[in-house]
Amino acid sequence: APALRPPLGRMAHVARVEARSGTEPDDEADRLFTSSADTFRSIKFPFWTAVVLLEHGEWLDARERSSEAGPLVAEARSIFGGLGAKPWVDRAERVGQASAAFS
Repeated sequence: APALRPPLGRMAHVARVEARSGTEPDDEADRLFTSSADTFRSIKFPFWTAVVLLEHGEWLDARERSSEAGPLVAEARSIFGGLGAKPWVDRAERVGQASAAFS
């Protein structure tokens, strides 16, 4: 139920969605992704932290910023692995492989 969700979690999701929307300038989208991940990390939501890290990495990779994407994707993959979220590990590995192919 919405009333049971932490307000910071809602704010982090809003920042994540705004970053992904494509309507923000790149520097603002970058800031929103980082803010969202930091918030999820601070409220100890590891799954959502990893989702944002992966999405940020995918976003960076699409902008040919693979060197910046790599650490984010690697951290996301590690978190997903610890959670046993195999489909998400696979998704992170695909991003990592695509980045390596263009490096």
